[in-house]
Amino acid sequence: ERATKAKDKLLEEYPEAKVTHIPCDLSKFETVRQAAAELKEKFSQGIDVLCCNAGIMAMPTAAGPDGYEVQMTTNHLAHFLLCKEVFPLLEAAAAKTGDARIVNHSSMSRKDPNTPLEAKYYQKDMTCLGDDSEKMGGGRWVRYHQTKLANCVFTYALKEKLAAKSSKVKAMVATPGLANTDLQVTTAKSGGLPSIINMIAPWLMQSAEDGACGIITCMFDPKVLCASQTLSMSGSKSQLLARQSPTPLASLSLSVIIFRNDLFCHPVYPLQRRLFRSSAPQPFNPST
Repeated sequence: ERATKAKDKLLEEYPEAKVTHIPCDLSKFETVRQAAAELKEKFSQGIDVLCCNAGIMAMPTAAGPDGYEVQMTTNHLAHFLLCKEVFPLLEAAAAKTGDARIVNHSSMSRKDPNTPLEAKYYQKDMTCLGDDSEKMGGGRWVRYHQTKLANCVFTYALKEKLAAKSSKVKAMVATPGLANTDLQVTTAKSGGLPSIINMIAPWLMQSAEDGACGIITCMFDPKVLCASQTLSMSGSKSQLLARQSPTPLASLSLSVIIFRNDLFCHPVYPLQRRLFRSSAPQPFNPST
């Protein structure tokens, strides 16, 4: 329904636009593969950008249809699988134009709590993943943190893989800052936000449009190179400043593109690649 409304709004404002709606339920790997197959059929000549933006936040403990924790499935594993499945389309576009992009969307929560990636969050065992307390730092928020940290680590790992094979596909990651979107609404409905925070949060947030500046810049700005460049919002929200070396993040309310070497990495990715190694084609060699 939301996708249909978004499509209708786009066509209302830009009647000449060509918009294709491809259903994809990120909580189910099978529908991800179906969406990828439809993309390959409809856009066999290649796609320029794959933006992995969808997500859920601080939801109660639950396993998705494939047995993995629902937040990790929706926010990260499904995006990982989608990237893997449509990677040939990105390479096809990059071969023609010299540029194609995978853009992941992380969060400030990647650094809160101050803990590394843990392999248990990638496994089919819900008994050791914490509680469902609404308190910030409770189990449901730690699970969300793990998914958003995974988005960043995936981008770094992907960037290294792409550089090793001299690919023209770029890997980038951004965070929206504190943005007023439906993400908080679904969290509140599931009991994941204290009522007082849910009441005052809209007054502290920037608009959804401003929150999207990071991923939009990653998707379309020709100045953005790859994960070796840092871009952040500074001063006016409409003014993006490019810097050639890592810098501190901007204030919490602003959208930021993050490429910093202060992530808590953990050797989880060999495990993650094994989840999907049975499907072909594969963009990476799982043995490396």
